[in-house]
Amino acid sequence: MTETMHLFGIVRHVENPRIESGTFRFAPASIELHGQTWITLTDLPKSRPGHALLSASPNAPYFRGRLQKLFDFQQSPDNLECESWFDGKTCADRMMLNTTFVAETIQSGTLIQIPFVCTEQFGDGAICHGGLPERNTDRRLQLTSLMTTAFVDLLLASDHVDDYHDFAVTFGLRFEFGIRNGIPYNTLLKAHR
Repeated sequence: MTETMHLFGIVRHVENPRIESGTFRFAPASIELHGQTWITLTDLPKSRPGHALLSASPNAPYFRGRLQKLFDFQQSPDNLECESWFDGKTCADRMMLNTTFVAETIQSGTLIQIPFVCTEQFGDGAICHGGLPERNTDRRLQLTSLMTTAFVDLLLASDHVDDYHDFAVTFGLRFEFGIRNGIPYNTLLKAHR
C-alpha cells in the first residue's frame, strides 16, 4: 500500500474523472487549504502561441468552460457564492470560477496530494493552493510549479469548450458571462467601456 502525503491542506474526497497531465493526475475534490498562496494564470497563456482567446483579460469564463468540458461538470452555484480565496475580503458576492481540485503525483513510492482551487480574481483565472510563501521549501516550490504547468497544459491542450451562460456579482454589479459559439463573453466589460 502506498503512503499518502497531503501538502498545503487536506483532501477529504476525490471525485472522477481523474485526468493525467505530465506526472500529475487531476480530479475535482473536496478539500481544505492550510494557508494561502496564489498564482495568477493571466500571463501564462500569453506565453503560449495559438491561444488568442486567453490573451485578453478576463479569461476566467474560458478557463471555466475548459474545466467543465474536461471534467464533465457544471459549476456549483454554492461554490460561486463565497469570499475571495485570495485575501478573505469579499469583493465578489458571486464569482465566475471557483472549483476545488486535487493534484496527485507519486514520488519515491509516496502518493503526494496537493489540494488547490481554480478560481479567479477580477475575472482572470488563478490557482490558489495552501501553504505560506515564507514556509515553502525549494522542493515544495518546484512541485507546485510543476503542478501549475501540468494543470495549465491540460487546460490548453485543446480550445474546445461547450457554450454556457451564467452571472456574477462583483462590487455590487451583476453581469452576465459565459461562452457563446466558442467565444468568451462578459457583459460587465461591454457595459463599462
